[in-house]
Amino acid sequence: MRRVEIVTVIFLALSMGTFYGQSIIKNNDLLKAYKSMPKESVFIHYNSTTLFVGERMYYSVYCQNLASGNLSRLSKIAYVEMVGKDEQAVFRHKIKLENGLGQGDFFIPTTVPTGSYKLIGYTQWMKNDGQTHFFQSDVRILNPYQIIPKAHLEEKEVDSSKTDSIIEPKPVPVLTSAPKIQSGTNYVSLSSNRKKFKKREKVSLKINSLTKHSTYGNYSVSVRKIDDFKRPNIPLAHNYLSFNKKHDEETPLKLNETVFLPELRGELISGKVIAKDSGKPMAGVRISLSLPGKDFMFQVANSNKNGVFYFNLDEQYENTVGIFQALDEDKEELDILIDKHNSPEYRSMEHDAFTVSEEMKEMILTRSIHNQIENAYASVKSDTIITKEEDTSFYRSYHEKYDLDDYTRFKTVSETMVEIIDHVWIKKSNRRDPVFQIRPFDLYLESNDLLPLVIMDGVCIQHHKEIIDFNAKRIKNVYISRSRYLVGSQVFQGIMAIETILGNFHESFFKDYLYNVTLFKPLATKKYFFQEYLENNEQDRIPDYRHQLFWKPNMVLGPEEKMINFYTSDIVGDFEILLEGFTCNGKPVSLRETIRVE
Repeated sequence: MRRVEIVTVIFLALSMGTFYGQSIIKNNDLLKAYKSMPKESVFIHYNSTTLFVGERMYYSVYCQNLASGNLSRLSKIAYVEMVGKDEQAVFRHKIKLENGLGQGDFFIPTTVPTGSYKLIGYTQWMKNDGQTHFFQSDVRILNPYQIIPKAHLEEKEVDSSKTDSIIEPKPVPVLTSAPKIQSGTNYVSLSSNRKKFKKREKVSLKINSLTKHSTYGNYSVSVRKIDDFKRPNIPLAHNYLSFNKKHDEETPLKLNETVFLPELRGELISGKVIAKDSGKPMAGVRISLSLPGKDFMFQVANSNKNGVFYFNLDEQYENTVGIFQALDEDKEELDILIDKHNSPEYRSMEHDAFTVSEEMKEMILTRSIHNQIENAYASVKSDTIITKEEDTSFYRSYHEKYDLDDYTRFKTVSETMVEIIDHVWIKKSNRRDPVFQIRPFDLYLESNDLLPLVIMDGVCIQHHKEIIDFNAKRIKNVYISRSRYLVGSQVFQGIMAIETILGNFHESFFKDYLYNVTLFKPLATKKYFFQEYLENNEQDRIPDYRHQLFWKPNMVLGPEEKMINFYTSDIVGDFEILLEGFTCNGKPVSLRETIRVE
């Protein structure tokens, strides 16, 4: 099935005029190919439907194949947004999907006003079925540091001189946070070692798959204090599946209509090359993309007959600035336009209504103080970004490394090439500017006039003359590869990668033919902070006012029993343990347990 999907998407992409992953259905064969592709749906498990500024929303993304019910292997990118009534986004996240799974989080700043918001999730492939097929759920934000909007005040006379009007909450007549339905109890069991615990005490959860194979799956687990006021229900995987079955109808599609293609191979970046004088698209132009930094990326793409080009990024990268340039001689006569991600318009959404009243004054004040204390100690409770595995990209497979600290330092790069670097020289000609040359292993190829790929701190240096007189005292390492490489349609004779001491060459390298674009990059995957209380633990002296005791965005459950341990905080009250996810054959699981901290 996976092979058929890939072939179909490639067929669609090659057969249609494309623009930012959009394609036009030009004939019945393309229409048939499009309809043969399975649809997708996104479910988001997040930690709370009511949050204060200064708190963090955690979420897990599940992307399902609606035809099979399994996690989708089609889309590699999902989009998660939180949108207010004014259609303005509080955040827009691009989430990398691994076999249909992704994760993210968002710290809610004090600039976000009290109000009702929608959490929305979708893939580019889902855009074809319209907004009603997106994941949508309510989120309430309370901001105790701003005047509360009138729409969320009780209908009573308000003293206009009172600025602390946030302390006016009123419970809203909606369902409580505790779901009454527990689905998946035939598939997975969840139990805690006790029901009551003391402050800073260890809690153990036991999670088991109840039958073999069919109930193995992927799940996320949240442990959070139950609020002292009513709030909307957390969406359940069970309800999500019912929603999708109800909406899984064939979307009418006609010839000459535009469809969105799935981001099959990774993050899609597209743009267009046009002539400066006429504005007409230019075909066959080679465009390079440099993502600078220590773990830099480099790709080359060709523009099609419509001047459109694509880059598919399937690796994690650090820098948010992409540097685009044309590798052709007539680059000064063209412009490179990079497409921006356009979110759908959310005009038909109904937002949750709620008001606040004075009964919540003490609760809001106490919780705000707790948040401030937790944020004051955030540096010792920080999450860890999961770095990618060792890169094996060809442009970092070097044959030789020169640490210039091991040699006598020379003034310029050109002098360094002559005195230190083997198999590299500068070729001068009356017909062109001086260029670097790298001697191949097969000497009979040396007469070929191919240029090497020259990289400085991850930036492709197209005009070698621009760094020939660069101050070599600023350089740390020089890496050399003597093999021939094909990148897209561009052939390079060898690679010379120069790494400066500060690694920031791109911050001061500006040219008219370079197009520096801030990219909408995927969120980095994190390992979330885990609080422990052990003997002689330095953190014993640190205040602990966590309302969110535990969050695990992706737990793989197989034949072995899973034991999850976490520690209570200095907060007392009832805490909700919520497990959400899907078995390996797409069955939804929603389990809830409650513990008390005294």
